[in-house]
Amino acid sequence: MRPEAARRVKHRLMLEEIAKQEKIEISDEEANKEAERLAENYQIKKEEFLQMFGGLDLVKYDLKMRKAIDVLKG
Repeated sequence: MRPEAARRVKHRLMLEEIAKQEKIEISDEEANKEAERLAENYQIKKEEFLQMFGGLDLVKYDLKMRKAIDVLKG
């Protein structure tokens, strides 16, 4: 399990650095829209989704990492 964990950590750090270099920022509005979309997909209220997911900051982080991946895809 250790090699897989190390690989995942390296990938996450790489994405965080890309987000930093590209100055990727996620607004509260953008994160709230994403939370609403995801809550709708799971057929629960947005507040329930945010509580289960860990809050709006984690939605922002997830969106930031997805945008960093998009940068890699070019």
